[in-house]
Amino acid sequence: MAYRFYGIFLANKVLKLNAANVTPAIEFSDGKDYVATNRNVLFGHHFAAIAAAGPLVGPVLAAQFGYLPGTLWILIGCVLGGGVHDMVLMFIVFVDTFRRWY
Repeated sequence: MAYRFYGIFLANKVLKLNAANVTPAIEFSDGKDYVATNRNVLFGHHFAAIAAAGPLVGPVLAAQFGYLPGTLWILIGCVLGGGVHDMVLMFIVFVDTFRRWY
């Protein structure tokens, strides 16, 4: 639910994303470094990256301090902290079209 509603809130209200913008994979398409990818594949990579710390750190916190800190870590740390970090970073990179990265 957080991905669906909080992500839409961030995209529409905070970052003001525009679907008409062209991504670097389309703009600089060369078949080697810049290749357009299926959105389901991108979602899988993003989900695996952001969800990695939750299953590792959450049970350790639960074992040490109880289930509440572990649950809060997954909810606040992964969803609010990690999701915002990843989304804002991707937004900055795509809007800047990699000028600062070369």
